Parts: sequence; C-alpha cells; structure tokens
Amino acid sequence: MIKNGEKTKDKDLLDILFEARDEDGCIPKDENITDMWIGVVLAGVEEPAYGMMWSIIYLTQHPHILKKAKVN
Repeated sequence: MIKNGEKTKDKDLLDILFEARDEDGCIPKDENITDMWIGVVLAGVEEPAYGMMWSIIYLTQHPHILKKAKVN
C-alpha cells in the first residue's frame, strides 16, 4: 500500500493481534493471542463438513447428476 507517497506494509490479522492492547494498555499474553488465532482459523469448520456431507448424499441419490459432475 502507498500512503502519502511512501510505501507501507499492509497489516494482516496477526499483526493486529500482536499490536492489540486492552483498556489498561496491557499487551495480551502469547497464549491469549494463540487462542484468538486458533479461534479465527478454526471457526466454521463444521459448515464445510456439512456441505460436503449433504453433497455426497445428494449425489448418491441422484446418479445422473453425479455422472454430469464427473464429466470434465
């Protein structure tokens, strides 16, 4: 990103977590940052599994659509 004619580094979520401060200005412990990061990365792991499960069920119940899906 270029801001005011100077190149700046874009911040990602991990950068923001490392710079985070609570209302008293305290830095979160590494364990807390790790917990927050894991929560972000693993959030919603059930939804893709459900989607894949229902896709497999639907495709096995409708072989003509499975055949179309397999054709490349």
